[in-house]
Amino acid sequence: MKQLMIFVAAFGVLFLAQSVPAQSSLPPDPNNREPEYVRRMRENREYWDRINRGMIANRDRQPRIVLRKYPDGKPYSKKELEQIEALKKPSEADLAKFADFLTQPKTGMFRLFPFLPCVEKNMIRVDGECADYVADSWAYSFREKDYANPTTFDLKYKDGSLVAGGLLSLGILTALGDVSMEKVSLTGDGMKFLSELKPETEQKESEKQIDSFVKGVEADGYQYSSNFKIEENITYGLRVVAYRMPKNVRLILGDTDLGSFPINKLDERDDIIIAFRVIRKDEKDGNVTIVWKELSRAEAPKLVFPKDVKRVFIKEKAD
Repeated sequence: MKQLMIFVAAFGVLFLAQSVPAQSSLPPDPNNREPEYVRRMRENREYWDRINRGMIANRDRQPRIVLRKYPDGKPYSKKELEQIEALKKPSEADLAKFADFLTQPKTGMFRLFPFLPCVEKNMIRVDGECADYVADSWAYSFREKDYANPTTFDLKYKDGSLVAGGLLSLGILTALGDVSMEKVSLTGDGMKFLSELKPETEQKESEKQIDSFVKGVEADGYQYSSNFKIEENITYGLRVVAYRMPKNVRLILGDTDLGSFPINKLDERDDIIIAFRVIRKDEKDGNVTIVWKELSRAEAPKLVFPKDVKRVFIKEKAD
């Protein structure tokens, strides 16, 4: 049986098509009478609770119930949650300026903070640059219309740049320039390439396509990349193809076996095209305010793996 190792990197997922020996299952523990399917479901829940820091999502696209926690598992107090949400809320001036725009369907506004290495095992640093740390604020999912964890994001802010695409995703950004959001369309300059791009689905070809946008692609006078320097008063185009997994391939994230379907259920695996504009950049801590609109959404395609691949391992890789 063939298996693939996939590393989650700074620019999404890089497929490393390396064969590894098939691993035999561990013998059952005679002292553990928990049924296998119960154990697997419990581990799945624990894994997603861990990477979401307790965020529970209703899969019918209802508002999320947020139960965020400290690294040691202690939940934030109600007052702390209110303080965090207040820090992330856009300014009243920006909300008022774009009030008419935000009455349109499939639009929104949020603040994105730069990633800071402030969370360590059982501890949150508050010294130096971490004095301005805002929890769960540096990655966003347009598919979920909410802040995301570092695995299933669509857009994150790190090292002065915007990074597109997360777990098993093709993410592409382009800078359209100082263009009004009202003028951006799927057929407009810079966006036509994004809307007409055909995502590869076969594993090796998908690997090549993802890698090409990590390196950068030029077309029709525009640059397309999974990583763009962030600039104030610039409008960007974004496409994220969050691939679905086939049912006959098991997905293993870290040490957790999610089986063949949970990623399709636990995250909105869609193909989206977004236009967004950085309308403000804070001079103190660099956080940016982003206004956006969704131009297109469809169910993302499934990845196609070689017939002899039965397991896909996802491992963290340093940026």
